[in-house]
Formats: sequence, structure tokens, C-alpha cells
Amino acid sequence: MSSSRIALLIIGQEILSGKITDANTPFAAKLFYEKGITLAKVEYVPDDIDEIACAVKELSEKYDYLITSGGIGPTHDDVTMEGIAKALGQKIIKHNYLETTLIRHYKGAVLTAAQGRMAIVPEKAEILVPTTYDEDYFLPQVYVGNIYIMPGVPKSFAHYLNQIIHLFSGQPLLHDEISIKGIETKLTAALNRSVHKFPNVRFGSYPSFEPSNPDSFIVEITMESLEAEALNEAREFLIKQLPKDMQVLN
Repeated sequence: MSSSRIALLIIGQEILSGKITDANTPFAAKLFYEKGITLAKVEYVPDDIDEIACAVKELSEKYDYLITSGGIGPTHDDVTMEGIAKALGQKIIKHNYLETTLIRHYKGAVLTAAQGRMAIVPEKAEILVPTTYDEDYFLPQVYVGNIYIMPGVPKSFAHYLNQIIHLFSGQPLLHDEISIKGIETKLTAALNRSVHKFPNVRFGSYPSFEPSNPDSFIVEITMESLEAEALNEAREFLIKQLPKDMQVLN
């Protein structure tokens, strides 16, 4: 089973200006990693229809799925739906189910122009109707083709992403790590030989040290693979390749 390759498009000038810190990328990255799903690309764009359209077209064509975050609220700068529609060459329509859901949420009142904007979607958009009504997350998940359109508010983003995570394929990687005392440059040759010999193992190297303490240098080598045997062999091989004066701590 191959892993789904997903692109994440974070939309909002407030992210690019530093007014708000992006919390959705770390959440998605951790969740995908745990499920063995590949987060292949993360891109940021402002609240601009043309910028959104350009990014959506490129990412939705290149990756298995595209998830967008932000720009689907009621204000003037919430133009994600328009950008996606432009990317796909579709019109913007008011979705009957979304409009009915909004009217119910607002207790039967006539929707204001701002509230009505939240019922606007690309003409070929579809929805995943929840089995039970949730006042906190009353609007259903909207998608069009391989594009899933998420809110930017972190709590809401997390909720909706968890609702669709089963749609993506993945297999969690097996993980191993070695702590080695010494500086990273001394083990580079051994690491390069290991990387070359085990192409189905993903290696990472992460040095750490305390300033002004040359004896504190430690390198954490991580290894990940779908195959337990390959992981064990890679560990043994790497340790044997290390210089004799480098100490393995674990």
C-alpha cells in the first residue's frame, strides 16, 4: 500500500505577516507521520484570489490530495472559495445544503450578506454530511475533486482533518535511533556509506552540544523504514562503520 502524498496550502496574510503563528502545519505533520501518510509540500499564500488559484492548480495536479487552511469565513478577505473556483475553471454558487445549515444555526433568521458568504462554493463542490449535528462544527466538510477545504482556526482545522484522515492511505514507519558521543563530521563517512547501502531506510542526523563544553557533543542518528529487518541491518552496519574512538551511548 503506497502512502498518500498530500500538499498543505496555508492561506492568510495574518500568517505571512507574523500576526498569527501557523499551528495547523505542525498538527497535520504530526498526524500524518503517525499514520504513515506523506506530507509532501507546504505552501503559504496571502488572501489573494490569483495567488490562491495559482497555488491550488499546481498543488492539486501534482499531489494526491490538497488540503487548504483558512479563508472560508464571512469577511472581505475570505476568498479561498473564489480562488479554488478560478483554479478549476468553475463558477461560484450558493450551496443549498450549506445555506439551510446556516439558517438553522442562526435560528431561522434571514442570513446577512456576511453569513451567506459561508454558503458559497465552487459549482462542482461536494460535502461530507455529518451523521450528527454539532453546534461547534455545524458546517460540513466541503471538497471538490481531490481538494479538501478546511477552516484556519486551529481547533476547527484539527476537528475536520480528523474527520477525513481515514480517506488517506498510509503505513506508519518503524523507528530506531542511535546516540553517539562525538562531533557530526567524524561520522559523516560512516553515515554516507549506510545511506548508500540501505536505500529503503531513511536516515537523519541531529547534533547537539553545550556551548563552551567540547566534551558535550552528541549526535542522534534516526532511522526509519517499513521493513524491520532492513532497520536492524542498517543499525548494525552503521555502528560497525563508526570510527573506533566514537562511543555509542544506547
